[in-house]
Amino acid sequence: MLNGFLKIFLPLYIIIGACLPFARQLSVPSETDLKLEDAMLNWSPQGREYVRLLSSNEEAFYYKLEMIRRAEDSIELSTFQFGTDEAGKLLIGALMEAGQRGVRVRLLIDGVTGIEQAKNMAYFKVLSQCPNCEVKMYNPISLRKPWSINGRLHDKYLLVDDRLYTLGGRNIADSFLGLGERPQKVDWDVLVIDVEDNKDRSAERLRAYFDHVWENEYAETCTIRPKEIRRRKYKKADETLRQIIKNFPGTDALADLMDEALAQSVEVDRIALLVNPTTPYAKEPHVFYVMTWLMQQAEENVTFHTPYIIMDQWMEEQLHSIVDQVPEVTMLTNSIANTDNAFGAADYKKNKKNILKTGLHILEYDSGESYHGKCFVIDDKWSGIGAFNWDMRSTYIDTETMLLIESETFNNQLRQAMSVYEDRALIVVDEKTSIAPDGHEPLKPGLKIRFLMRFASFVNRFFRFLF
Repeated sequence: MLNGFLKIFLPLYIIIGACLPFARQLSVPSETDLKLEDAMLNWSPQGREYVRLLSSNEEAFYYKLEMIRRAEDSIELSTFQFGTDEAGKLLIGALMEAGQRGVRVRLLIDGVTGIEQAKNMAYFKVLSQCPNCEVKMYNPISLRKPWSINGRLHDKYLLVDDRLYTLGGRNIADSFLGLGERPQKVDWDVLVIDVEDNKDRSAERLRAYFDHVWENEYAETCTIRPKEIRRRKYKKADETLRQIIKNFPGTDALADLMDEALAQSVEVDRIALLVNPTTPYAKEPHVFYVMTWLMQQAEENVTFHTPYIIMDQWMEEQLHSIVDQVPEVTMLTNSIANTDNAFGAADYKKNKKNILKTGLHILEYDSGESYHGKCFVIDDKWSGIGAFNWDMRSTYIDTETMLLIESETFNNQLRQAMSVYEDRALIVVDEKTSIAPDGHEPLKPGLKIRFLMRFASFVNRFFRFLF
């Protein structure tokens, strides 16, 4: 009888415990409103920071790998997904080699990696045993604490020597970094080069944010027990990483990489780092609030890209306010046939009519490769790139990072890069009608996505606030 009770009670305990804390979304208190608006003036100093848009997966991987291999003092890497495919192993090998050279290496990965990569955790544990290397997992999944399960680390950035960093939406996986045979995803990173040791520069603020998450109670150290070292999978992981290091070619100094990056970068006016609270529990919507507040100040146009759009009433009101105040507001997102997120597709299909009622101009990317980019441009002055999806999870649940850049030149560069995907997108006329570019036949949802969307539609009725 006790076993029967446990079989019923435990799943309910886990499901209710994991979901209930997030069922009510936190608002932004009025005093926080003022602080967040004041934060818009809390930029890095004027000038002497340069940025380069990393629009291709291959270029993003090149800089991530070379930054690690040329680091001289410190490496901070924070990411949501860290796969142990080809790209992941190469980067872990580079981190291990950097530690052997005396560089302080700190790797912070989301705790869900411990579930997704359970059989390959050996690579992270071997890295944790390397001199000067530390690995922590943010909020590891624990069935003893189901109320924290959904709070995830969604940040994606790499900081080297407090002078050079990438930040964006790419996970560490072959499909995001141009390796392997899996279909590639479209995403963005920005490379920031700090040529002077200015006080309050953006790299320094990113380092402070990393330290804050690293040192809080929800980040747990990843270690390897003595008996684990003797197991075959750990020996194999160690051998693989050592072979990777052995096969690395010689490399130049970090200064040479910075000079190379500067050749195709632009000096920007200022940079601001936008972040959510770092607790794994329900959050005030800081990043969404500041982004939409700034969009409301636009005089001519706003364009934003997001893989998915899932909004509650307050988020819809914020979007409506932007559309009411700005002459031209455009969003690009995946078409239902093009997305890799059935929950997002199901919600978009159901609420597309309401989204159109805001007056938003919608473009649907429909070219077969999943669009994963998170970026925006406001007038000809401000640009944003980061990890924030325009959904309730990024707004109220996950940690998030977005980089806000003030620069007309970079704004123009990002607009041109975004237009490559906008020009290939469907133009949405109404809920059921769209106009395809010349020569393009709109994709039709396959059997798999249609089946998953049916399931997702049912789940969304009860747990929409988690997506």
